[in-house]
Amino acid sequence: MKKKTIAGLVIMVLSITAMIFWEVSAREMLTTEEILAASHPIEKGTRVGADRMKIMRAERDRIPEGALRPGDMDQAAVMTALVDIRENMPLTRDLIGEENEGIGEGLSIYSLPPEWIASRPAMLRAGDRALFYALPEKELLGEFEIAFIRDSGEIAVTGDEEKGSDMLLRNSAGGIISSVEIICGAEDFFRIYDRSLGPEKANINEEEQTEGIASETGEEGAGAAAEWYRAGVPGGYPYSGSDDADEEPVPFILIVPEV
Repeated sequence: MKKKTIAGLVIMVLSITAMIFWEVSAREMLTTEEILAASHPIEKGTRVGADRMKIMRAERDRIPEGALRPGDMDQAAVMTALVDIRENMPLTRDLIGEENEGIGEGLSIYSLPPEWIASRPAMLRAGDRALFYALPEKELLGEFEIAFIRDSGEIAVTGDEEKGSDMLLRNSAGGIISSVEIICGAEDFFRIYDRSLGPEKANINEEEQTEGIASETGEEGAGAAAEWYRAGVPGGYPYSGSDDADEEPVPFILIVPEV
């Protein structure tokens, strides 16, 4: 009888020990994975560095697309932050990379302010190509690749769906889209900027502006106007000081992702 009691107690202790082990270690091992995260804030344009990364465990169903694993640490350490990265934020392949990686000659990344955008498709993701139209005239502004999409807090919006998945299945995102950044040339961006001033400004180009300045200020003034135009200096556009310059912009961009 005494032996049975001891055996029962041993079995009970082992059962309790196994339960504790499962709750403390085994469950975590089976339901989570190790990923890389920022141990400190990393500013856009700065090198990531090994001292600003850490390994953390995350629930498998909450790991963002393109998350970096511990084996990627050496490669990630020499990369550059393409956006501002918060402390404890998982590191993904669209957040870091070589500067200007994948951007063609003469192209750059331009931000379209949220007050310009009339339509923000919820399924839009970085890397998509989309058509941009001006409303209400329905004029095609261009076809561009999406570099980044951000929420109102300037944090990159990502989804947990697999890359290349059907757009109609993209029903989950890490935030509400506010601003959009596109890859394009300066000429394309200035055309969009001109349209932001109203439909009547949409067809104004650099040659027309500098010709107008030349008639009043001579060739030297026209050259300065051209420099302002290309640089995009605030106040540098000849018509930026007009009476309606302080009016709130009307949302005009319709974004249509390629399916």
